[in-house]
Amino acid sequence: MRRQLEVSASDWTALGGVGGVVLCAGMGTRMGALTENRPKPLLPVLNCPLLWWNLERMGREVQRIALNVHYLQEAFAQLPKFCRDRGLQVELVHEPVLTGPFGGVLACRHLLATATNLLVFAGDGLYEADFAAILADHCERHAELTIGVASVDDGSQYGIVSTDCDGRVTQMHEKPPGVGRVQNASCGVYVVSKRLVSRFSDVARSLDWIDVVSILLEERALVQTARVDDWRDVGTPSDLLRVNMALLAGDQISLVAKKVDTIDASVWTQGIQQTDFSGVTFEGRVLVGANADLRPGAVIGNSVIGHSARIEADAQVHDAVILSGARVPAGSAVVGTVWR
Repeated sequence: MRRQLEVSASDWTALGGVGGVVLCAGMGTRMGALTENRPKPLLPVLNCPLLWWNLERMGREVQRIALNVHYLQEAFAQLPKFCRDRGLQVELVHEPVLTGPFGGVLACRHLLATATNLLVFAGDGLYEADFAAILADHCERHAELTIGVASVDDGSQYGIVSTDCDGRVTQMHEKPPGVGRVQNASCGVYVVSKRLVSRFSDVARSLDWIDVVSILLEERALVQTARVDDWRDVGTPSDLLRVNMALLAGDQISLVAKKVDTIDASVWTQGIQQTDFSGVTFEGRVLVGANADLRPGAVIGNSVIGHSARIEADAQVHDAVILSGARVPAGSAVVGTVWR
């Protein structure tokens, strides 16, 4: 059996530099109308881009991060400066033609040429794990590829890996039909060795992870798994709502908002300008974005109100996300949805 590693973030840096890649080139079609005008990684989670949460988490382990972009790539233009102001070095790589997930990693290789390994996140998920230990184990075992895995209820929607007792991958199936709950679903986290990047650097075709895994297994190279403790897939509007509600209820809200001490309910605000809450009823926990306009008689419970959103008089908003700039008409009810 594999031994458990207890490693600090400073320990694995001695094993070689690590670069980061967040894959952001996809079209986000499962989000429907929500991605008509913005890429999925820029959809809001607690009124911050989904991507920001990934960059904040990855930035604890790496100093330099590359993003491959394609769909609505101009929407990412301000991101590098936004990140620099927060101590992160992020650079964009525009892919004129989609080349698949691993192709996206290869597209970023010139920006991360000095890294001996790459920590890779998919841009449509939120991740929490002991990434320092995962990186250390990958380096110590000289793995070519480490695949982050998690349990899911419907394995037919994900890549499923089989492993031996040592965590070594023996097989991978892409979205096998009729599969229910599984323990080893690929969740969009990878550690890629520099050797693997060099191995495929001259390949001129689209590459998915299963393509790479199949070739590595034929060559008897080491492909292994690592558990990702907390993974939230953000692929559909209901997923986006669910993630917002989970973070609204948790401690992460304190990273992006301040609590209003003068209100009995748990109301959190963003931005410098103070919103007038006169005549508004709050229930549960509510996040109010900058310059939101809340009219008297509105009732808001367990919801995220976007920047410059307007909630008209006597409107009811419960368990919902109101996108920035959206308007909820007077007297209407918005319940359990993402409202744009």
